[in-house]
Amino acid sequence: MSKDTENTKLQGGSMTVVDGWAVGTGAMVGVTVFVVSGTISGMAGPAACLGFVIACLIVFFVALCYCEISSLYPGAGGAYLFPKKVFPGERGDAFSFLSGWCLWGGQGLAPAVVTVATVGYLSSLINLITGGDLVLPTAPVACILTLVYFFANWFGNSGGKIVQVASTGAVVAVLVIFIVWGGINMKADLLTPFAPNGVMPILAAAAMCILSFSGWSTIPNMAEEFKNPAKDVPKAALLSLATCGIIFALFCYVMNGLLPGAELAQSDSPPVAAMNTFTNIGALIIAIGGICACISTSNGLMMSGSRIPFAMGRAGDLPKSLASVNKHGAPAGALILTMLGQIALCLSGSAINTLVALSVCATIVSWVITTVCAIVVRLRGEKTPFRAPGYPITPIIAVAGLIFMFTQLETLAIIMTVIWVVIGIVVYFLFRKTGLKSHCNPHEA
Repeated sequence: MSKDTENTKLQGGSMTVVDGWAVGTGAMVGVTVFVVSGTISGMAGPAACLGFVIACLIVFFVALCYCEISSLYPGAGGAYLFPKKVFPGERGDAFSFLSGWCLWGGQGLAPAVVTVATVGYLSSLINLITGGDLVLPTAPVACILTLVYFFANWFGNSGGKIVQVASTGAVVAVLVIFIVWGGINMKADLLTPFAPNGVMPILAAAAMCILSFSGWSTIPNMAEEFKNPAKDVPKAALLSLATCGIIFALFCYVMNGLLPGAELAQSDSPPVAAMNTFTNIGALIIAIGGICACISTSNGLMMSGSRIPFAMGRAGDLPKSLASVNKHGAPAGALILTMLGQIALCLSGSAINTLVALSVCATIVSWVITTVCAIVVRLRGEKTPFRAPGYPITPIIAVAGLIFMFTQLETLAIIMTVIWVVIGIVVYFLFRKTGLKSHCNPHEA
């Protein structure tokens, strides 16, 4: 084995289905469900819970296609890797770069907004305990938290896995407690009429809910680090998606049975407001759950998001320095870049609020490219360890659903995605069509 190969080899063969479930579920049970559920309740009333169901079903079809091609090409990088393997030559390189660039923007950098939200939950928790009105400085604390996630993953995936399994388990437990405890105290009259504003608001709510189900695709990005990626990656991805689909829908339904949708939409912390209708310790429980959710999301996306620039650097589409691996088996260069990018966004102030929408749009672009790759693999008759059932209906529903979701998002999010894509295209051509690539990667010259 060459020295270059050794220095770009991740710590492999240690992750299990449970570890993958924790990464995927942790990336989904973040702050979005604590906020999005209130917003969509104001749009669709109790029927807002169907928004989570519809979004989950569409994403489930995407996941089936994604897992099929991931089982054939189980390397680090996930969606970035697939077009390069499926399409020959320049076309495959271009689509791979675009897919990886969008996925990194959506799941590697934009999640800094979750870290910023963590600061608010920390302030709430401290004030609930002390009875004070402390407001922690957002940017400095968010940067410190980003560094904590960075160092947790610097020592290989074992450090990140411990944080991930613990935080994910804690937040799932809190959500289940809310569902059970709140379910017992629901008011039946608040659940009628079930869909006060008709069908269209439910569909609009589903488009917003896509944000809550983007985290599962982080699992294939780490396929190289599973014991049996062909079997474990599909199991972990689908299990995490099913877990969150059920919990999110029930969570939203129970909230609407405790407080009217209009009031939930106006609250900065909808679950806290809902719990406070029958117990004052509900605020404390949700504050703890919110912190665990934010930690779980931020750490999970720091862990998996860094694998995208790692794979792009290893393939020569970005500087080879991004493919460096430290003595602990962690992608050092890619982790540093992802950490610096997230810190920059944490320091950007109000602009970070728009990153949530960018995350959704950019991720959808990457998913569409991956689903098309899965279709091409089937048309070629290639045998994959995991085969998505229902072909060709499954990929058709996946692509159609994603396009619909994209059109339902706000114009600003679409414009930002176009800008991010254009930046990626410029980087691609500068790196490949000028002397920049040979300068950064002299061994390939």
